[in-house]
Amino acid sequence: MEAMRLNAGLPLYEAGHATHMYGPLLTVFLAGIFRLSGLNLLAGRVVFSSFSFVLAAVLTLIFCRGQSRKYWLFAFLLFFGVNLRTNLIFFSAQPDCAAALFGVAALTIWILRRESWLGAAFSIILFLCATLLKQTSAAFALIPAVYALIWKRTFLDAATSLIPATSVLAAGFFWNGGCSGFN
Repeated sequence: MEAMRLNAGLPLYEAGHATHMYGPLLTVFLAGIFRLSGLNLLAGRVVFSSFSFVLAAVLTLIFCRGQSRKYWLFAFLLFFGVNLRTNLIFFSAQPDCAAALFGVAALTIWILRRESWLGAAFSIILFLCATLLKQTSAAFALIPAVYALIWKRTFLDAATSLIPATSVLAAGFFWNGGCSGFN
């Protein structure tokens, strides 16, 4: 509904509107899809389903690295098989797989950044995109900090690994209007 309101130029939320677990980027994504295809939720499902296929492929690439090719199809089907246990969430117009894909991409780039500020900045942007698609995906930004605290245990590694989580927290703080969002 918010995507339709955005395309019509109407205000998105009423004064007493409660937030939901999906972020504002879902509205923008769906508004763009509706602008191209008309009011067609099936087109939204197709676009968001493509994120699920890419997510399963990326997870297969990450976990089957160094394995023979015969395991790749099995792993892809295994990752995609999660869909059967989640009421076909991969084929819905919800941003769960898109947020997870952005979170996994952000983690991968954060790991591979090799002291590059450009890689770190791009990773933080992807963490923010994941969070703005689905708020619960902010947990991806905590993974570098938990890893550094458990295995690295140096002050510099722990401080550096807090950058993604701090960025997501700061974006949420400013998105909610500063301190008024916490009242």
